[in-house]
Amino acid sequence: MHKCFPAVAALLTSLLAGVLLAMAVCAQAQAPPLLAVWGSDGSGPGQFHHPLGIAVGPDGNLYVADSGNNRIQVLTSSGDFVTQWGSDGHDPWSLNAPIHVAVDASGRVFVTEFWLSSNSQSGLQVFSSTGDYFASWRPFGDTTGTFAFGSPFGVAVGPDGRVYVADGNSRIYIFTSTGAYVAFWSVGGRGLAVDPSGFVYVMDTGCGCVRKFNASGTQMTSWSSGALDLAVDALGNVYTADMAKNRVVAYDTNGGPLAIWGAYGNAPGEFYAPSGISLGPDGRIYVADTYNNRIQVFGSLPTPTKSSSWGRLKARYR
Repeated sequence: MHKCFPAVAALLTSLLAGVLLAMAVCAQAQAPPLLAVWGSDGSGPGQFHHPLGIAVGPDGNLYVADSGNNRIQVLTSSGDFVTQWGSDGHDPWSLNAPIHVAVDASGRVFVTEFWLSSNSQSGLQVFSSTGDYFASWRPFGDTTGTFAFGSPFGVAVGPDGRVYVADGNSRIYIFTSTGAYVAFWSVGGRGLAVDPSGFVYVMDTGCGCVRKFNASGTQMTSWSSGALDLAVDALGNVYTADMAKNRVVAYDTNGGPLAIWGAYGNAPGEFYAPSGISLGPDGRIYVADTYNNRIQVFGSLPTPTKSSSWGRLKARYR
């Protein structure tokens, strides 16, 4: 068994809180089509061992935090392998269970790590799109070599280049595009996303809710969600990877459910602990199907045209 696997497994187990294996069969309501399934369990190019965070870069490539393999893998939008970097170790550029990833407009790749094995590692590292190591960033501008983050998770980049990091110490840290510390918000969270208008969305697993903030840190709205990660499109619609219920849920900008799809399993379109989600510029939806060791790709959400109801939820479509 890989030496970093117990740490990743412990994290996932704690997040699932004993409900991971509950089968959740969701009625399909305007669900997008399944386009592709990429990967299998393994350590070769294009294979994965518990992929967690994923992000689409400005080049259209998909960047995957291949946590169990201690690496970042880069794939084209067609699923072809491009490159990879990272390995278990004690150097600042080593990757120990990378847990989330974000890419800015210039192609820089920001990676958070769950397992920090030395005082030289901050938990947030910055690379080029080809894996060249740039820097490790720390809250408060700390350069003492101490552990800077408690347990970093989500990372996201705003339209102004600011970088947001969700830490396990119930804080959202904010940096400039050059790595200067700006401030922190006293907000718990795991998943993070920023829309083109600069609104920040936080998947707060403490309250089981999505929180929406303006750029000053004032909460604008919130709604219930038991997911782990989220993504947001240009219209402000929010897509969540619901790890415990093995599904994806899409909400409108006010938190009204637009679509729910997925169920427990390993068939195409089914999930086993989906933990990462990202959107392509063409509206494609990429989901890290963690315990199935694969990436699933869905088409854009069909344009809603009418009201539809399922279960106890009702979505009003525009």
